[in-house]
Amino acid sequence: MKKIILPLFILGMISLSGCTFSNNEYEDFWVLEKYRYNEGGYGPSNLYEKAQEDPTMIHYSNDSISEGKKMVYLAFGKKYEDDKITVKEVKNEKDTSVIVLRIEKNKGKDKNPVMYIGVPKLRDSIKIVDEDGKKIFEMKQNESVTSQQ
Repeated sequence: MKKIILPLFILGMISLSGCTFSNNEYEDFWVLEKYRYNEGGYGPSNLYEKAQEDPTMIHYSNDSISEGKKMVYLAFGKKYEDDKITVKEVKNEKDTSVIVLRIEKNKGKDKNPVMYIGVPKLRDSIKIVDEDGKKIFEMKQNESVTSQQ
């Protein structure tokens, strides 16, 4: 009897552990540190510097980086001056990649906050929203837009 129970127990534990290791591909996002923005030749050149010189500039774009991964480049404009912006989560909703941001008013230091967000993959449609679901940016894959507020 013990010879049957032990293998069944081990098989059950292996099955359960397999369930916990299947994770959301979007959980592996990262935010690039400011000092690395111009490394590697990816993305808009000198975006951070340009955004600080012109706080009314808004920019959103995305592009492929190494090994098929993607990077989203954002400059938020004067509306978000001195706000601390962090990524809360990245998820997939109905064939749309959604990046949810946490915005803390008056806790940042930039005239025009800039973020470079790396993700393993992006859908054709990409939304950047705040924690309440309010749209900040919406773009298509490989789209690049720069405008003034």
